[in-house]
Amino acid sequence: MKKYPDNTEIYALKKSRRREIESLPPIERLKMAKSLQEMTRIVSSKRVQKPRDPNWSIAKGRKVPVKSKFDETKTAQLAGVLLQLRGGRMHYMKLIKLMYLVDRAALLRWGSPITFDNYVSMPHGPVLSSTLDLINEGPTFERETPWHDLIERSTDPYSVRLKTKPNT
Repeated sequence: MKKYPDNTEIYALKKSRRREIESLPPIERLKMAKSLQEMTRIVSSKRVQKPRDPNWSIAKGRKVPVKSKFDETKTAQLAGVLLQLRGGRMHYMKLIKLMYLVDRAALLRWGSPITFDNYVSMPHGPVLSSTLDLINEGPTFERETPWHDLIERSTDPYSVRLKTKPNT
């Protein structure tokens, strides 16, 4: 007759597995993540955002410089490429979700993101905080921004469109 484990044994196994996973480097934990919320939690954790030395990050076993400032030019170029592939127009939340996935893939592959934007967990999934602000605020008259030179809100309030082709 087969003996089934009781609840305390199952709890002990889950706890030891969780400790084992938490001891892995963030890059390995991202590869094992099963949901977008879990990925956002891992990426937003202090261990990934704030390395010991603020000028360096450990990625794939080697030290690489960390550029912690949001890069609006690269963000605009990434959005421009995605919009160009889609025909020049897209729902803005779909664009932000795709940009998040590309940023995450770059983090896994190369050890650093493309946009260096802050990830925020929202009820309908993760978003790139500064990118959403750029879409919502519209162009400013005080300064010209790379984002608003390339992308604008269309007549539909929920979509964005490409003004000019991105430099790729």
